[in-house]
Amino acid sequence: MHKYEEAIEGDRTAYQAHYSDQDIGTINPKSIVEQLGYQPRILVIDSSLDSFHRINSMLQSFCKPIFVSAIDDAIHKALTGLPDIVIIGTSLPVSSIIALSQTLKSKVLTSHIPNMVISTKAPVSNKAQFLAAGVDALIEQPYTNHFVRLYVCNLLMNRLVLRRYYTNEWAFANSVSTYSSDSHFVERVKSVIEKNYTNTRYNVSDLVVDMGISRSNLYTRLKNLTGQSTSDFLRSIRLKKGAELLRQGHLNVSEIAYRVGLRDPKYFSKQFKKTFGITPSAFQKGDKTNAEIS
Repeated sequence: MHKYEEAIEGDRTAYQAHYSDQDIGTINPKSIVEQLGYQPRILVIDSSLDSFHRINSMLQSFCKPIFVSAIDDAIHKALTGLPDIVIIGTSLPVSSIIALSQTLKSKVLTSHIPNMVISTKAPVSNKAQFLAAGVDALIEQPYTNHFVRLYVCNLLMNRLVLRRYYTNEWAFANSVSTYSSDSHFVERVKSVIEKNYTNTRYNVSDLVVDMGISRSNLYTRLKNLTGQSTSDFLRSIRLKKGAELLRQGHLNVSEIAYRVGLRDPKYFSKQFKKTFGITPSAFQKGDKTNAEIS
């Protein structure tokens, strides 16, 4: 073993030892579930039913593990069910694990889903191949049940952080460079909307066509990433564009409502107040004391 491999192995062992089962209080899986608003779906792909039972026993208290043994079935389940995490067991051939991960990462609908490989043996000799294929996490023996739960919780927390980012950031942090597939997907939806939001007839059906995916998949992925439905996300961008125009002060509220694709000024005002905690008129006049806009 090379020195750098020994260092990595030492760091991993120390990390696992630090997070013993006594530390379960440092993470609250129930809180994660409450913040997500649903029970996370974990797609477990393994040829060994025993391996699934072990993973199921680790996660079933706060997740919904789904077992699949065939690669083709796994890809279909991932594309149609859009799980929150994919866990792949090393009972499968190395070539199958690599092909599966590459396929999931190459699909628009599943490229954002974290892939974990959990080893039933030690050591894993194909680490570089797995990582090159798009595997996000590799857990090797020896590990505790708590360590796996901790890793899953961290991945779910990353999803929550991204959701807050897109839900709360005023300008979607355009100045921040990010390369994650999650961010790329949301930015792509945002870009499509920004090209069409001034059209009063542009709606969710049009967005579905422009994105080239099904209505249900667009809804599920946006809901998971931003906490908003497709219609809510479309409306939120229109309202934020409206706030930008209000700040400029050149148009009245009715004109701005039409300019951002909302034909009813009263509806615009109602949704603006509901979203930002202030009426458009008060916001335009400079009373931003209680506004939830940064």
